[in-house]
Amino acid sequence: MGGAIVLFGIIGFLIGVAIGAALLRIGCQIVKVPVPEFGKAMGVVIVAAIASFAVSFMFGFTMGAMIGADPTALRVIQIINLPISACLYATIYMAMLPTTFGKGLLIWLVQAAVVFAIVIVVVIVLFATGSMHG
Repeated sequence: MGGAIVLFGIIGFLIGVAIGAALLRIGCQIVKVPVPEFGKAMGVVIVAAIASFAVSFMFGFTMGAMIGADPTALRVIQIINLPISACLYATIYMAMLPTTFGKGLLIWLVQAAVVFAIVIVVVIVLFATGSMHG
């Protein structure tokens, strides 16, 4: 059982990295930045995800310790963390891709917009098929 969980975790991680790499390549193409090869894009996604997790964890832990576990306060922490994450991703893109900080922010914004659009389409499909009705 434990081996299957690890295997599914690895497969899920690789699928997530592949999707992230595709989104990064789309963002680069739209922002007119040289599009990295898929393997390099996967490396950038992994570095950005690890850095983002570390910074978000430290920020959330520190703010949570100061503010407490109130659900509203936690939402505020998440909202405050959003521009921090955007700047972190832009900095990593600037370091690993031939781009500027401003274009790195635009790449991040395009990625976020594409993910948002996909979520909206999925929700519409689920509502239309009756899958989201209680």
